[in-house]
Amino acid sequence: MRWPPPHKIRYSKRAKNVSMRIYAGSGLEIVIPERKKNVNVINFLNEHRNWIEKHAQQFTFLLPNHSDQKTLPEKIVLTAVNQSIEIHYRPINATTCVSYRAVKNKIIFYGAITDFSVCVPAVIHCLKKQAKKQLGELLNQLSLECHLPYQKLSIRAQKTVWGSCTAKKNIQLNYKILFLPQTLARYILIHELCHTIHLNHSASFWKSVARFVPDFRAQVKLLRKADQLLPRWLV
Repeated sequence: MRWPPPHKIRYSKRAKNVSMRIYAGSGLEIVIPERKKNVNVINFLNEHRNWIEKHAQQFTFLLPNHSDQKTLPEKIVLTAVNQSIEIHYRPINATTCVSYRAVKNKIIFYGAITDFSVCVPAVIHCLKKQAKKQLGELLNQLSLECHLPYQKLSIRAQKTVWGSCTAKKNIQLNYKILFLPQTLARYILIHELCHTIHLNHSASFWKSVARFVPDFRAQVKLLRKADQLLPRWLV
């Protein structure tokens, strides 16, 4: 890994201590309290080098040097389903509006495109439709393999929940699962399918999960940090 790695510094009025996080969409971000602006960032990176290298390797990506929502990405990679969406931009100076057209694995934006933030709502709408189709197919496949039937699938945009299951065996999945590794996405779907027979996290529930995901403890550990795998404009 290149050292020091590419990183972004963000100053915060609320932060009490210097901290850092790794995002798949924007790389390493260091948060510095406003009152500690004179902190030596290189020393901080050197002191935490083992942590940085460990987590960069754990999530199987090198620290990229991407910027924030002002960047206009040309492609959105959906790791969970091994697909990608191309993003095209057609600026039009004569209008103050932004419109789009979605075709197969492609979104084309037209109008006053100042930065990517104006495109995000449309992208999320398309991602939800993609999740309904792609995650739905995967859920059906796993349901048959595990002999765990469910009733209905709906796609949501929860901030802190990856999925849920009701007493009527209706499953809700977060569209952001599309950005997770395939093994982690599979674990989440099987987790919810197991809730069709155990509406709790009892020993019996985890025993059911272990039948289909023997390394579920490792997946649970990864899931706690999964937001670091999301594009920065979704976090």
